Amino acid sequence: MIHGDAAGRTLLILNILQKQSDAEHIISMPDLIAELAAKGIAADRRTIYQSLDALRRNGWDIRFTRRLGQGYYLNRPFQPAEIMILTDAVQNSPAISRDQADHLSERLKNLLSIRQQELLPASSAAEEKTDNPNVIRYIEILLEAAAGRHPVEFRYYDVSVNRQKTYRRSRRSYHLLPCAVMSSQGRYYGVFFDRKYGDFAAYRIDKMEQLQMLEETEEPVYFDAEAWRRTSFDMYHGEAVTVTAVFDRSLSNALFDRFGQNIIISNVTDTDFTASIRTAVTPTLTAWFLQFYDRITILRPASLIAALQDIAASIHSTYGERRIEHGSEKTGTASENHQ
Repeated sequence: MIHGDAAGRTLLILNILQKQSDAEHIISMPDLIAELAAKGIAADRRTIYQSLDALRRNGWDIRFTRRLGQGYYLNRPFQPAEIMILTDAVQNSPAISRDQADHLSERLKNLLSIRQQELLPASSAAEEKTDNPNVIRYIEILLEAAAGRHPVEFRYYDVSVNRQKTYRRSRRSYHLLPCAVMSSQGRYYGVFFDRKYGDFAAYRIDKMEQLQMLEETEEPVYFDAEAWRRTSFDMYHGEAVTVTAVFDRSLSNALFDRFGQNIIISNVTDTDFTASIRTAVTPTLTAWFLQFYDRITILRPASLIAALQDIAASIHSTYGERRIEHGSEKTGTASENHQ
């Protein structure tokens, strides 16, 4: 039971305001007195003023208004629409486990009053979720290690066709210096400097195990996060080049959504346009272009054209002599199938 001293009264007033009040739902002085009385705490205007002043001195943004009658409310740092966006991002991140996503979502919702929470739609979680429960803790470790120039050790794995973990380096630990934590396509990556090779590399945090920060410190390494992003595509790193291609006009939204507004557009016609993008030629970039294979023509660089030609030759080698008719598969050359 809460005793009727000043501290208990003040904490209970804070609890009432946190749960019940917002800019659209105020708590009047008589309501506060009644709420406290229901909890067995006697209070009057003078003692409630004292408690409100104490809360304000300790950083709580409690406001008085006459707009909706006359009363008090706790000013919220987020609006319901903002909390909805944040909880959806958490629930739809494949890098955060279901339990972690639910825990974070609940903490975010508790930043709202009860009435504001009732406005939120039910959030649905992404089907693809990591089973690694340590992602958030590992991000904290990497942030601290990068700030203090501490190397870390971790094991890293892939998932085999039978859904089993397959550890790289025969289960031997990586020993690397973290430089940054970055995100891409809902995944979180640690960017590390490997002194053995004198270069940076990114590793997915949800595929790490037994991550630990070491006590030793290393010499600082300059890492330019923006330069890294310009020379990466979905965290695959490569040399930055200018990719120029002719796009069907129907792809303008897809192009801007994927590469932003920093694109040079030229030769706009009724049917297509030419665009130049500064990026890295990586397998993920090639895959992005392939999904629009019949609406994009690459003009340069030659390395990207060659990569697409190799893929086309490989596809033709695999499927070129097969023909599907009415759900049945026939094999043979094209001339044989037409005879």
